[in-house]
Amino acid sequence: VFQNYALWPHMKVFEESRYSNLSLPLKVRKWSSDKIAEFLRPLAWKIGIEESFFKRKPSELSGGQQQRVALGRAMVTSPRIMLMDEPLSNIDPPNRLKMRHEILAFHKENHLTTLYVTHNLADGMALADRIAVMHKGKFEQADTPANLLRHPATEYVADFFKAEQFCHHFIASEK
Repeated sequence: VFQNYALWPHMKVFEESRYSNLSLPLKVRKWSSDKIAEFLRPLAWKIGIEESFFKRKPSELSGGQQQRVALGRAMVTSPRIMLMDEPLSNIDPPNRLKMRHEILAFHKENHLTTLYVTHNLADGMALADRIAVMHKGKFEQADTPANLLRHPATEYVADFFKAEQFCHHFIASEK
C-alpha cells in the first residue's frame, strides 16, 4: 500500500464484470464476476468505500477515498506479507480510527506479517507488536511499544516518545 495510492487512473473503483481498481487482482486470478462481487462488496463496506464511489475514477475521489481504495486493493490479494507506506496519511480522523481497527483485524485474521512505515506515533503505537525507531537511516531501537516507552535505548528514542501519556492511552485502549 503506497502513500501516493498507485491507483489505475483510467479504471473505475469497482466493476464486477470489468477490470477495475478493486477487481483487477481477482480478475487476473480468473475469479467469476459473482464471486468477485460477493467477496468485494463486504470488504469495500468494511473499509469505508461507499457504493456511490464504485463508478468513479480515482481523479473523482478525495485523497482519503483514494487511500481506502488502495488499501482495499492490497487486501483483496490475500497477501501473506503486507507492506504499507503511510497508508492512513490522507484519511480524516474518524475514518483513520476505523481504518486502524480494520488493518489490525485484517492482520490478525489473515496471520500476516505486516511492515507499516509511519511518522505518526499514534498509528505506530495502536497497530504495532514491535516498533523499530530509525534516525538518519540507522536503527536506534527495535522493541515492543511498552518497552520503547519505559526503556528507551538512546536519547533520540526517549525524545521521540516524550508524549508518554498520549502513548499509554493508545496502548491501553487499542491493544
